[in-house]
Amino acid sequence: LAELAGELEAKDGPVDARVKEIEELIEEGDRDSVELADKLVRRMGRSLDKAESSSKLTRIAEEYAEWLAEAQNVVKAYGDDAEKRELAAIVKEYERAVAAVDERGAERRVEMLRDLTFRLLHRQPDYWRGMARNLAKKVRDQGLAAQAGNLLSRADNCANEGSIMKLNELCIALWELLPSNQKGLQEAPSRIVTHVYR
Repeated sequence: LAELAGELEAKDGPVDARVKEIEELIEEGDRDSVELADKLVRRMGRSLDKAESSSKLTRIAEEYAEWLAEAQNVVKAYGDDAEKRELAAIVKEYERAVAAVDERGAERRVEMLRDLTFRLLHRQPDYWRGMARNLAKKVRDQGLAAQAGNLLSRADNCANEGSIMKLNELCIALWELLPSNQKGLQEAPSRIVTHVYR
C-alpha cells in the first residue's frame, strides 16, 4: 500500500489530502486502517485510470479526425466502390469503439484509415515519382551520386514513367544506396509494393 500511495503521489504531483489520509491510515497499522487505505488507493487508481483513458481517447480522436480527412480525400480521388464501403465501415466501427470507451478498438480504426489511405496512394504512379525524387535528393545529399550511376537521371526524368513496378524498382535501388542511418523511418519500397498488388 505504501508503494501504491507513493505512485499516486508521483502521478498527482504535490501531496493532496487523500494521499495524506492514506499515509496516516497505513501508519496506524491496524487491520481496519489498512483495509480502508487499500480501498482508498484502489478508488484513486480507478479515478486516475479514467482520467488517463479520457486523455488518451482525446488524443486518438484528434488523430482519427486527421486521418479521416486524408482518407476521405484519397478515397474520393482514387477509391472504388468497395473502398468507399470500407471507409464507411471503418467510420461506423470507430464510432462504436468510442461509444464503448474501447481505446484499442478506436486506435485500430485509426490504423485502418491510415492503411486504406496508403494502400490507395501506393497504387498511384505520382506517389512513386515523388518517392523517387525524394530518395534521389537524399542520395545526392549523402554524396553518393557517383555510386548511383544513371539512377539519379532516371529519378529526375520519371515524370513520364507510368509503370509502378519500374518506379518501385528505381526507388528500391536508390533506397539501398543510402547508409542505414539515413534511411530513417522511410519504409523500404520493396515492402510497400508487396501489398500494392495483393
